Amino acid sequence: MKGRFLCYPISDLRNFRHTTTMLITALVFVLILSGLVIAHELGHFWVAKLAKIRVEQFSIFFPPHIFKKKIGETEYALGSIPLGGYVKLYGEDEQTQGKGSFASASVATRLTVIIAGVVMNLLLAVTLLTVGFSIGMPPVVSTPSQLGLNVPTNVIITTVEAGSAANQAGVVTGDTVLGFESAAALQDFTASHRGQTVPITISHAGVERTVLPHLAISGPAFGVGLAEATIIKTNPITALRISVVETGHIVMAMGRFLKDFVVGLFGHAKIAPEVTGPVGIFVFTGEAIQLGFTYVIQLAAMISVNLALVNVIPFPGLDGGRALFVVLEGIFRRKVVHERYEAIAHAVGFWLLMIFFIAITVRDIGRFF
Repeated sequence: MKGRFLCYPISDLRNFRHTTTMLITALVFVLILSGLVIAHELGHFWVAKLAKIRVEQFSIFFPPHIFKKKIGETEYALGSIPLGGYVKLYGEDEQTQGKGSFASASVATRLTVIIAGVVMNLLLAVTLLTVGFSIGMPPVVSTPSQLGLNVPTNVIITTVEAGSAANQAGVVTGDTVLGFESAAALQDFTASHRGQTVPITISHAGVERTVLPHLAISGPAFGVGLAEATIIKTNPITALRISVVETGHIVMAMGRFLKDFVVGLFGHAKIAPEVTGPVGIFVFTGEAIQLGFTYVIQLAAMISVNLALVNVIPFPGLDGGRALFVVLEGIFRRKVVHERYEAIAHAVGFWLLMIFFIAITVRDIGRFF
């Protein structure tokens, strides 16, 4: 074993790094998706509790359960499949009446419980962005002027070519190059100093250092991919204010995309190439990890907003579909659809969503792998 360690083959080391990267990506992926879904379910849970609706079970992760404990009227459980969670309300099937039943609550109360998960995801997005802007992060969809700020542009390293001058100098993806107003300015500088060793100051996760790349005489002088970004770093109060604005801009941008997606799906029976599922999110998670912690925060915030918007679509099986039936009941002062048929509609909607989910997953596997 000792000799094996000292003479570890290079290919094995690469496989080890690749395996480690995949494991880290998988862990972060699970934490993001589970955290966002659990936050969504906590919204339903807290509002139901406040409304005196009996919560029969609150589960973190999905069954089979490895731990259960009943406290008061609620059983708290921990599942073994770490991909979300759920809340089970007494009378959620609309067929159980009585004190503490979801079905016996007023229209306004039921509607509030239903949309609480969506609100929770939006609040979580605001919280994540506030953290990001407090430690230093580019805005997701807005310009600094749209957020009421005047901030200079930074040059970000997006890729590093193997064996390049940047690679040999220790430059990594996600580094910020300091002292240049634009990507073009950095490219002009490196092109004009080919064959020379030059000092370049970079920052990674707030830590500055100077590297000394020996620029190539031919081919790419520095050997990096560049992007321009504006890093916003401000006090928590300002960060909270601009996070609310940024979340609103993300909602509008994603809302337009979802509208185009629905039109394309039902009008042309086509799934837009920009639409992705868990496999695509897994790939994007790996890319965000390489760029840095703040990009993981951005990704989580965007997924949280996406989860909120998808859930308000008035389609059976989603929160929006359930809310639609409750709103109709409020308008007509009676149940418009019998509980039995509403339950069937939600079941059919759920399985249609699962079929769509599987189709997206299969397509993503072929696209990314």
